[in-house]
Amino acid sequence: MKRTFAIILSACMLFALLSCDFDSLLDETTTKEKAVSETTAEETTTAEETTKKAPQNNKNVTIEEQVLIDHAGFKVTAKSFEDGLLGPNIKILIENNTDKNISLISLDTMVNDYMINGSLSRDIAAGKTANDIISFKNTDLKEAGINAIGKFELYLHIYETASFDNIYTSDCITIKTSIFDDIEIVKQNNGEEFLNKEGLSIFGYYSEKDSYFGKSIELFFDNNTNENINVRIKDFSINGYMVSIPRIFHVEEGKMAVNEIAIISAYLEDNNITKIDKIEFKFEVLSYETWLTLFESDVITINVD
Repeated sequence: MKRTFAIILSACMLFALLSCDFDSLLDETTTKEKAVSETTAEETTTAEETTKKAPQNNKNVTIEEQVLIDHAGFKVTAKSFEDGLLGPNIKILIENNTDKNISLISLDTMVNDYMINGSLSRDIAAGKTANDIISFKNTDLKEAGINAIGKFELYLHIYETASFDNIYTSDCITIKTSIFDDIEIVKQNNGEEFLNKEGLSIFGYYSEKDSYFGKSIELFFDNNTNENINVRIKDFSINGYMVSIPRIFHVEEGKMAVNEIAIISAYLEDNNITKIDKIEFKFEVLSYETWLTLFESDVITINVD
């Protein structure tokens, strides 16, 4: 219920010496060649083993069928995994054996311990069944450095379609894939350390090429606190001019996230800024459940060359 309450309030990873005669030199050379050969063979074997332990894509990945929700006549079953054109999908079967029209949505979704948006929204009439998918985008996975999926984690929520009355919110559901044991989680902690406090680390850097908007601050969050958090951008300024950034980043306990603060052209045009010299801001960290402030960062300054 706490998660439902929070939903309402917010309604979001690296390398003797030369002497003696010709025969001894030849022996030494032969020995070195043998050593190099053995080392090369050893490295080749290691590389092959690493490849086996670190799949590079989702080809031939499967999941076992499992029930995700079974609540008061409403049931959701994960049937299979598919690597779609735009990204991976979890194929699901939805069975509404109640007398109410019910809507099903996905809330927080995670892939390989990264917060990755998974899309699901479906209305199911009373007594009806539907096939659907929980879809993920390759672009989001790429930003987090995810090439192959070891596990999904998600929360599902159901409510009455007409009244919007809450019916049920699941606990965190884990779906492991057939390559779960072969996946190594990599932290995308690139750039400068902006914050390291009470278990929360935030790294980032200014970029003028990766963002859709052209200019951005790329961010990496690593939440090792003991609770789910929201991170709000506060007192953001460009060249001393205040700019409102209406972004809130949500990171579950023990999870990571890759995101960005987009610097859109309107921010610059409204303040007659033709060149960005300095950006300043703070992070305000809030409890996801209560929205109370837990702590703030010091002022973060980015000097743009």
